[in-house]
Amino acid sequence: MNPKNVLIFLLILLALIGGVSGFFEARDVSEPAWWTLTSSLFISIVIFYWYRLDSNQRSFKRTIWLNIGVIGVVIVAIPGYIFLRSEPGTRLRSLARMVGFTILLCFMSFAGSMVGGLFG
Repeated sequence: MNPKNVLIFLLILLALIGGVSGFFEARDVSEPAWWTLTSSLFISIVIFYWYRLDSNQRSFKRTIWLNIGVIGVVIVAIPGYIFLRSEPGTRLRSLARMVGFTILLCFMSFAGSMVGGLFG
């Protein structure tokens, strides 16, 4: 599997999780704690898997602190990783692409929530 396929899977996963959330919201039922915990853990695993594949593909030496950051503080560690792994002339463009992908993830979650709400 390559890093792009993992990102596509992450988009689908966020749509699915958003759909389940929309389903619960349409029924005026709070999400079970196990669902929130499981979905958050699964998202973290997929993001770390992407990070591992991407860093291996680029021959980037991962540090223990960056590994821990990707699991615990994704919002800081992933932009830091993208900044460090990019060439000096392409760093801003790489960060802009990451922001665009983050917006796409939010949209997929919202779209999934809307579809899930239809079934609720």
